[in-house]
Amino acid sequence: MEAYGFYTRGRQYYYLYHKQDNEHAIELFMKALKLDPHYALAYAGLGDCYGQRAIKFGFGGEWIDPELRRGRRRFRSIRISPKDIRRRGCVTERKATSHARLKRI
Repeated sequence: MEAYGFYTRGRQYYYLYHKQDNEHAIELFMKALKLDPHYALAYAGLGDCYGQRAIKFGFGGEWIDPELRRGRRRFRSIRISPKDIRRRGCVTERKATSHARLKRI
């Protein structure tokens, strides 16, 4: 539950849309990921913050983590089969199959 707390606080800071708050949100998402390295929402929050860095605050490429540049960190997408989606009642069978083909949910 502590990782979720860091995540929600990170979202609160992200939505303030200020440079300092965005940086604080990144720190909170990173703390959530230290507690739970498979926490997809924290990765999504990081992606939003990094996008905001580039689009709203005009950061160049120098802010990118050097390990990411070298390709040492590899983030795998979550693979969900259409059966898993139908079982959870998320979408219809037709949508589940098309989303699975596109590999995005």
